[in-house]
Amino acid sequence: ADVDRARDQGRIALFYLFQNSTQFGRDLDTVDVFYGLGVRSSQITYNWQNWAGAGCDEENGSGLTRFGHELVEKMNDVGMLIDLSHAGMRTMADTIAASSRPVIISHTCCKALYDHSRNTTDENMRATADKGGLVGITQMRPFMTRQIDNAVHVYYEHIEHAIDVAGIDHVC
Repeated sequence: ADVDRARDQGRIALFYLFQNSTQFGRDLDTVDVFYGLGVRSSQITYNWQNWAGAGCDEENGSGLTRFGHELVEKMNDVGMLIDLSHAGMRTMADTIAASSRPVIISHTCCKALYDHSRNTTDENMRATADKGGLVGITQMRPFMTRQIDNAVHVYYEHIEHAIDVAGIDHVC
């Protein structure tokens, strides 16, 4: 609605988001503060462990922490969109299960096609779709293939695979 209103008024709309949840510290009241300032989405983790859970490059693979569960509940309560890009697979699965609202994985590729730490399993893509969320396929070549030249077709293979797993209404 905010974007539509800005468009109708000939104004520019900006979408503020965080690519980690470290800015919340361990104080859930900061979710309200940032939401009040216009932040509408935050990732749970970046690549490494934080208070909420394990990122995709953490070796321990732990899932959503106790604080992470509280953070998911708080984000759901205020209407802040949860982004699971960069989350470890267990953290991702735990967050999808814990969230009462749809979540997104805004930029990823398919682990079934290319085993990279930033890519998402079929199980987590399907669970995201089952919750009404979206999976965004990124054009980051290192996440898709080792092939350097003539690799555009690989991007479309990831999109097609994600559609086969999550359904066309849940892939962007």
